[in-house]
Amino acid sequence: MNTHNIGRNAPCPCGSGKKYKKCCLGQPKIAFTNYRGQPAIYGEAAVLAAYKILSQCEAYLSRKNLTVKKGLEILKTLYTLYDNFNRHFSPYYSCARGCNHCCFTNVLVSKIEARYVREFVLCNFSQDAQDRFNKTINRQKAAYLSLVEINFDLSNQTSRNQDRYFAKHIPCPFLADAGDC
Repeated sequence: MNTHNIGRNAPCPCGSGKKYKKCCLGQPKIAFTNYRGQPAIYGEAAVLAAYKILSQCEAYLSRKNLTVKKGLEILKTLYTLYDNFNRHFSPYYSCARGCNHCCFTNVLVSKIEARYVREFVLCNFSQDAQDRFNKTINRQKAAYLSLVEINFDLSNQTSRNQDRYFAKHIPCPFLADAGDC
């Protein structure tokens, strides 16, 4: 159900005959049923808020006037929305703190995301932790570059690079010895 275009006073798409605001707006929705048979519930308000932020990003990008400052603000808002949204799904995850299986996957980031991470590290890590983090990044960068296949046939290149990276078992630079961030 595409609800981001429905006005508050419009008829509810569920077919109840009520106005959307008096029926389904703000009510939790079931996204899927997890492997334990439990429903994964989310609040539509969080989805609509994320959609609004993404629409703003799209508008800035289409006008090509997205400053670094504005980009970082939008990214911070998106990450906050993601964290709030994620809290609804966390009871349904099959893994828990200390499970780090997917922490060995290569995650590509945009320039603005890299800048956001850099600012996070500078503001939240001690100088010693920053030095260790930078050494880890440089070591992993060298390992990654030794695996990367670069050619003009992009059809399977990214997938092959990801497979090589995962097989090499290169950990996320934020992964701690305890198996968490």
